[in-house]
Amino acid sequence: MLCTDVWTTALLDPTGIDSHIRPKKRQVFQVSGPEIGRFVEHPMVEGADTVPFVVLPSHRVYMRPEPRSRSLWISVADEYGRDFSFTEDPQPEPEFYEKSVFPVARSYLPPILSSARVTSMWAGHYAYNTIDRTHYIFRDLNVIVATGTSGSGIMKGDAAGRIVSALLGGKEFAELYNGERVRVSDLGGGGEACSEGAYGDLIRQ
Repeated sequence: MLCTDVWTTALLDPTGIDSHIRPKKRQVFQVSGPEIGRFVEHPMVEGADTVPFVVLPSHRVYMRPEPRSRSLWISVADEYGRDFSFTEDPQPEPEFYEKSVFPVARSYLPPILSSARVTSMWAGHYAYNTIDRTHYIFRDLNVIVATGTSGSGIMKGDAAGRIVSALLGGKEFAELYNGERVRVSDLGGGGEACSEGAYGDLIRQ
């Protein structure tokens, strides 16, 4: 069984089995400053204790408040110009924040971000099923593969786990949390791989 996301392709390539996923580098920048500290502590919504998670309309730059450090975590899912290369230890790119992320964020919040500075940053990889961005679960001979979980793993993890368990246990059906049942044989087998995207409505529940 392989539940190895961005490492899946390298592990399966020598076997001739297609993993159907590709890696994309993603970066997060922690931005701090006095104005950001005050902004993060402003709830905006009654009953909340911090500013909400914000997705800016332009370029889908998003900002997550981090109250403990009085900072914002800022990132963007940059698709175009971001290749599918994979490295074991991906490094964040300060120039990517300065030239691609900061100008967009500052245009929406100039008083808050103009004097801010990057105090930490890190990078990793998303594992994408490039067909429909959902989990990809299949069996090929005696190998079960569950991959492509990035971006929606926490939302679909329960359903994906139930389907993997049913495949592993040789069951005819996998029963999802809401009682819906998926016929395991419909997912493919004997060398035929099939995305769980066909069950998107069920998986998302």
